[in-house]
Amino acid sequence: YNTVSWRPTLLEAYSLALRGSELRGKSVFAAARAVQVILAVGIVLFSAFSAAAEKRVALVIGNGAYASLPALPNPSNDARDISTLLRTLGFEVMEGIDLDRSRFVTLTAEFLDAARGADAALVYYAGHGIQYEEDNYLLPVDASVTSAYGLKSEAMSLKGLLGVTLFFLLANLA
Repeated sequence: YNTVSWRPTLLEAYSLALRGSELRGKSVFAAARAVQVILAVGIVLFSAFSAAAEKRVALVIGNGAYASLPALPNPSNDARDISTLLRTLGFEVMEGIDLDRSRFVTLTAEFLDAARGADAALVYYAGHGIQYEEDNYLLPVDASVTSAYGLKSEAMSLKGLLGVTLFFLLANLA
């Protein structure tokens, strides 16, 4: 009597979870869109109440063209729309579309430098993400995570990104 035990890698487990969400159909898509509308209204209200803020910076990332994960059709368009809205509200926007690990790190560092003296700092992310050991990781488009070590070396830790006090919005619509 032989029993085979299969333990999926993080990437396989995430892909399986995505397929499960696809099976639930349009309700997931409708809920994600509702979250985006609520976030956009929140941004407008936040800006209206902080009109006296002199320096406002925003990091906006939309990752959808993944090499090792299912592609996402909306993040790049959503990120561009949010960037446009934030610019009209007086934010200096650092925008990244379909960022690989190297560009993700560079853009994040530029944002953290700008946020250091800002009156308001905001982060918007649309793309794949994984939660592991009480941290959330944002995945660049070239991520091919197969282990916990790989996750920590290939993805962007949200705790690491939030080393500065930020008004944070996470829109992981995967």
